[in-house]
Amino acid sequence: PSEPVALALPLGEEAVVAFLALLSAGHPVVGIAESLSSEEIGRRMRIARARWVVTAETVRRRGERLPLAERVRAAGDFRLVVAGGTARAGDASWDDLAAAAGAFVPRSRPVDETAVVLF
Repeated sequence: PSEPVALALPLGEEAVVAFLALLSAGHPVVGIAESLSSEEIGRRMRIARARWVVTAETVRRRGERLPLAERVRAAGDFRLVVAGGTARAGDASWDDLAAAAGAFVPRSRPVDETAVVLF
């Protein structure tokens, strides 16, 4: 099986595109609430053994834009795909992920293969 990839995104269009792209590519998807602290994001990433996380540059809460990618970067040495942001060295671009999504083609998995990890 492919390595797990975390999603730390608000529920919206980007989250759906990323979720389907990752499933299509055979990656288990690890759902991480974007409201968590850096410490809790890092803990969940380590438990799931995820090295990649798809996130957003910012998240809107109560009319304010709050940094999300910054919080994820502070969680540990993970590689990011940032929706609505700038990829840094070692990160992948959102455009690459969106292009990889293409048409979602469901595939069957062995019963012992993880598809989604929810915390």
